[in-house]
Amino acid sequence: FFFQCCHQPGMAPPKRKKKKATSGALPASPAGSTAAGAEGGTRQHRFHRAVFQKVKEVEPGMLTTYGAIAKALGLPNYSRHVGFALAGCDGAKVPWWRVINSSGKVSWRPKDRIGEGTKANPFKSKQVVLLEKEGHWFSETGTLAGWTRKLHEF
Repeated sequence: FFFQCCHQPGMAPPKRKKKKATSGALPASPAGSTAAGAEGGTRQHRFHRAVFQKVKEVEPGMLTTYGAIAKALGLPNYSRHVGFALAGCDGAKVPWWRVINSSGKVSWRPKDRIGEGTKANPFKSKQVVLLEKEGHWFSETGTLAGWTRKLHEF
């Protein structure tokens, strides 16, 4: 019945409103942050560079969270994007292992496993190994011991 009513010769189908296209890109960085300015590149690249600069400010033995970096950049709701940026950074130049989640734990990464996964040689996170080299230690639940006293202030 519907097909017969709407698709008779001379009757056009109803017009639909078009949705506005959204870019899905990150918002422009606030004035005064390292992401703004004449460095060039896309907003995403500028944001990533700003994240890397903030992470480089964290001294050995200190920690920060994804949210603290986002707040320091003036984008408090972008902690997840900070994680995305750090996933693609150069580990030799950026001390990414000093960034933990807001629970004081290391966020799991599939590419970040060391070991065979056996009882004798279980999987261990590369980030955990690097943090232990800097003198941090973990509780049985995987939380960094005393992590709130070791937070870097931006």
